[in-house]
Amino acid sequence: MITIRYSVLIVFILSLIGASYLGFSSINLTHDKLIHFATFFILTTEFFFIFRTRSLKQLSYLTFVVCSLCGGIGSEFLQHMVNMKRVFDPMDILCNLAGSIFGLSLSIVYQSYGEGIKKTQPVEIELI
Repeated sequence: MITIRYSVLIVFILSLIGASYLGFSSINLTHDKLIHFATFFILTTEFFFIFRTRSLKQLSYLTFVVCSLCGGIGSEFLQHMVNMKRVFDPMDILCNLAGSIFGLSLSIVYQSYGEGIKKTQPVEIELI
């Protein structure tokens, strides 16, 4: 069963609006590659934690396809089609993918660590 964490969903939508503004506007940023990396790191991490499910494997695949492939690669092509003033740069895609994969990796480690702690909690038994 999958449940949605609505507070994380709201934060994700707000982050997505901010990222869309940066991606589709004609502003020049000095640390463009760092911003690509950080943006996709944040968006991927937020997307991963929107869903609460027992299947970490399915959630990981879903996050990879949506954020890394569709978001990281597709957004660069879409950005070039929407705003022709933007120059297509393959290094942007590489930074998007690196940020997304790093965010997904840390999210998986954090989720796995949390599940491991739950499994190893000592059981308190009261002796009479």
